[in-house]
Amino acid sequence: MTTTAAPGELWLLRHRGEDLGLALVAAATGAYALVWPVSGPADPISRPAVRATGPDGEPVYLWPSREVGVDPALLHHRLGRVLDPGAVAALADAIDAGEVPPLPFAPEPAPEAAAAAQVYSLGLVERWARIGDLRP
Repeated sequence: MTTTAAPGELWLLRHRGEDLGLALVAAATGAYALVWPVSGPADPISRPAVRATGPDGEPVYLWPSREVGVDPALLHHRLGRVLDPGAVAALADAIDAGEVPPLPFAPEPAPEAAAAAQVYSLGLVERWARIGDLRP
């Protein structure tokens, strides 16, 4: 389903009937969408994820440093707005410049969970690179 997305919106991505994950739209045109993977509180999150509030009022963790371009046809279901477009731009600018972002970083995991959080963070790079290669 090709649809119009706007910066700051939370979307469910789907490919051929398979849910791929949640993403926040950072930028979009008719030809592509730049998205940031989104994790929930149950995931083994850590820096460089940043904390925001989801459309349902629950915390979500954005990974702007894991940005990937996707075919907009993968944007399956809009879940609501997480950030206004100006906040998306400010967050992207801070991450790109290596500055402290305007949203708080995810909490540091407990020592016994640090290795799992590191594996999860690095795994996002590979997983979302594959998602970026998908075509409808």
